[in-house]
Amino acid sequence: MHEPKQKRSMETRRKILDTAFELFCKNGYFKTSTNEIAKTANISIGNLYFYFKDKDTIFFEIINLYNESFLNVHEEFYNDMKKFQDDPNIWMHELMNSIIQIHEKSKELNREIYILRFSKPEVENLMQKQHEQIKKIVFDYIQYFKDKIKIQDTEAAITVILAFFNSVVDEIIWSKNKIERERILREAENAVEKYLFY
Repeated sequence: MHEPKQKRSMETRRKILDTAFELFCKNGYFKTSTNEIAKTANISIGNLYFYFKDKDTIFFEIINLYNESFLNVHEEFYNDMKKFQDDPNIWMHELMNSIIQIHEKSKELNREIYILRFSKPEVENLMQKQHEQIKKIVFDYIQYFKDKIKIQDTEAAITVILAFFNSVVDEIIWSKNKIERERILREAENAVEKYLFY
């Protein structure tokens, strides 16, 4: 596979990925073809295959970029942890809001990723890698507040917190809930605070 070295080649490659991402988010993985990606990106199908072997290769790279967007959010929050030191609830509120915003921009892609985890081992491996990275980041958060935390089994607690966060985010994103988002988030934050802190 061609590794672009010139600026124009890199721009073309990025254009393919950006176009594919938009189409995957709009139509889903199964309803998007490489022909449609090339046509929408205004390039020839031969040019697309010059950079990517097939649709799966494009999709896997997009998942990697998608995972990076989550990790960037976590990294930004960790770098700003001092401002959350006196009130961990603010940290949880802003973190969950950021994750929800990322999900909302790519609802259809999220649905496809979830489905493909069961049929494509590569997708499951990529998502598992992301999950392990997020667990490491949450561990770093908990260590930052270690003097205030009452839990004894940190590893198990991280699993519980992530499962809870994911459930709350899924409820907000996917359920036709009549309760306002802020009310759900507020109760989620209160629950985690009571679980973690003295």
